[in-house]
Amino acid sequence: MPTDVLVGSYPSLPSQAITITTAGPIAEERTLAAGDYYLYDDGSSFDLIAALTSVINGHSIVADAVVSILDNRLIQITSSTSFALTWPTDGVLRDLLGFTGNLTTATSHTATNISPLLWSPGKRATTGGRFGTDGIPVVDVAWAQSGPGRVYATSHNLYRRQTLSWRYLLNARVWTTAEANGEFITFWREVLIKARPFKVWRNLTEGSGSAWDLDGDGDGVLPSAGAYVYQPNGRPVDMPWAREFGFHESVHPIEIPCSTTPEFTA
Repeated sequence: MPTDVLVGSYPSLPSQAITITTAGPIAEERTLAAGDYYLYDDGSSFDLIAALTSVINGHSIVADAVVSILDNRLIQITSSTSFALTWPTDGVLRDLLGFTGNLTTATSHTATNISPLLWSPGKRATTGGRFGTDGIPVVDVAWAQSGPGRVYATSHNLYRRQTLSWRYLLNARVWTTAEANGEFITFWREVLIKARPFKVWRNLTEGSGSAWDLDGDGDGVLPSAGAYVYQPNGRPVDMPWAREFGFHESVHPIEIPCSTTPEFTA
């Protein structure tokens, strides 16, 4: 079944120094530059996966490493050259990618956990705006009326308001007692309520471990047209949560109110 995939961001990531070790041993430290990153962003300067790929291939021996999101939602790093990798001691980069420890020598490394910056509901969303758009146009307008009755309007800040909603989502994708990566509660906690921009890729199909083709190159995948930010009503902010059937933690509706937001700047 086709699904939407929400890809979150991590603004102001500090520089991350990783050590890559090949046979010899040849251990070299390479640094991923500090910056604003989405987990994936179609190879842009804000694409964490693309940046990590370049860093690993900066090793004098490793030249063909590929970092991918698999269709089982896990990150995988592969190369024809066996290598080990030591993450920075703060664990930030490691955790964002879903790994749980340093990588021992191998040609393929697959994360243990789903990234906290990735959420797939397992089905397509119903949107508040017209399909094919980023949402309903919204303008901040100040109205004034003169004595003779002439009306004046001053407009600012055109953007779009969107609602992403799903019905009958499996509990495993929403909120279990584990509150693990891959569940909506984690994406809500790590991306949405921190007002971190996120993007929506559409029409992807989950599988058992092949690399996801996210490029939107004619295979039906629809890349995100822009970035959104969570925009809930009221304070404090409750996690969207309900049951389709009383007394059963089985399937749930989720609704995400959001609006378009400016892209990161280089």
